[in-house]
Amino acid sequence: ASLEKCPLDSLAYRRAGTGISRIGVVVPLTGRFDRYGKTFVQGLRLAVDEHNREWAPGVGLILHDSEGDPLVGARKARWLLRDHGVSVIIGELFSANTAPLAAASQVVGAVLISPSATNERLATLGDAVFQLHVGNTVLAQALARSLAQEGSNRVMALLVSNSPEDSSRAEAVAVACRTAGVAVVGT
Repeated sequence: ASLEKCPLDSLAYRRAGTGISRIGVVVPLTGRFDRYGKTFVQGLRLAVDEHNREWAPGVGLILHDSEGDPLVGARKARWLLRDHGVSVIIGELFSANTAPLAAASQVVGAVLISPSATNERLATLGDAVFQLHVGNTVLAQALARSLAQEGSNRVMALLVSNSPEDSSRAEAVAVACRTAGVAVVGT
């Protein structure tokens, strides 16, 4: 469906047609966030190795160090898109660093996948910007919409632990349910 919306001369469409399967990765590999980036890359390499054993064509990774700096990350993303022939970029780990990568990828019609950025507004930066981590508010709103559409019984109760994380999730669900017209009878 997304290729149908792409202009015929778009970068993503041309690269998909030729079977190029190189993925650019822009994460902090040096600096104060290096351990997060290195851990992420280790997991990514395991996933790519498993994919390449079972599927064809093989996928290759081209890694670049963002140094934890949004401007460096954006420069590396443009370089990957322009000089290395990637049409998919995975990065950045933090929301503030992801926005410049999204802008760089959208200029050429490439896909950006952010594995851990939590800012819910990042998806508004383009149709090909995807987040693997979605915040409590978005999840709560999706649940509330589903409950509101399911039928006539628009009443629910929440059972949660009293940990701070569960409490904030429960509050997001309660607010979203009330907004969607689903009564919350107890927590």
